[in-house]
Amino acid sequence: THRVNAFHTSVSLDNTPLANYFLSLRTLFNTTKGVSVAFTITKTIRPNAVWQEMYLQVQKDQRVIIAAEGLWSPEMRPLTTTWCGPDGIEGRMANEKYALPGTNVGALIGRVGESPALSVGNYFDFYSPFAGPLFLSMNENPEYHNQAGTVAAQIILFDV
Repeated sequence: THRVNAFHTSVSLDNTPLANYFLSLRTLFNTTKGVSVAFTITKTIRPNAVWQEMYLQVQKDQRVIIAAEGLWSPEMRPLTTTWCGPDGIEGRMANEKYALPGTNVGALIGRVGESPALSVGNYFDFYSPFAGPLFLSMNENPEYHNQAGTVAAQIILFDV
């Protein structure tokens, strides 16, 4: 098993082409000292209130950009189907039963480590005041289980 630390991301892989790819990136990264390099990856987020780890380690004061697109549908009551993008349902604010009250129902939300949740939506560019793994989720009531669709999030981590 290789232990790869590329772009502030720790990945444990068997001897596979992907592991070799990360090792070559690490070699490239180590030879570009003084050059600012960003790491970009696209992840799919399922439509539920469960925090989904992106397997990216964010450092304190690291710049992170998240750009998301796609359609998903939070569970609406009374039972109706309402599709929305990562910004959630415009004008439908979540109450205290949702993961992030005060943000649109169905919005893409995130957190770093055990930090408080924050609204991500279609586009979020920030310098993280926290260190830890990045998590993303739909702003949904954890008691609801009738969602559909997915959102793809492109995540860019810059050098610290």
